[in-house]
This record gives sequence, structure tokens and C-alpha cells, in this order.
Amino acid sequence: MYVVEFDIGFLIHAVMPPPPPGTQAPLGGSHMVIAKYDGAITYVPNFPPDSAIDLYRSMRRSHG
Repeated sequence: MYVVEFDIGFLIHAVMPPPPPGTQAPLGGSHMVIAKYDGAITYVPNFPPDSAIDLYRSMRRSHG
């Protein structure tokens, strides 16, 4: 697991080894964000970490 701490939470996602030669990496998945304020868990798409954090921030702003 890989954890990125940022101002309002922790972004957590799995780090998978590269697929064997001649095979394709599985698609999909999500990241989990744990809010520092109340420990609430939110799932965001499997974007690069900075993009996932930006999306989480915008989701929090839109929900108050």
C-alpha cells in the first residue's frame, strides 16, 4: 500500500508489480481517501495521486 498525506487527508492506493511480459495490466480500481477531520472514507477513481487529491478536494467543497 502507498500512502500520501496531504492537508485534509490521506490518499491510499495499492502498488502492484508490473504484469508479466505479454500480458496486460488489469484496468480499473480506485484510491481510498481517509479524512483527517473525521476519519470518513471516500473512494476516488484510480487517477495519478495529484489528480485524485484535487478531485477529492473539489468533492469536499461541493458537499460543504
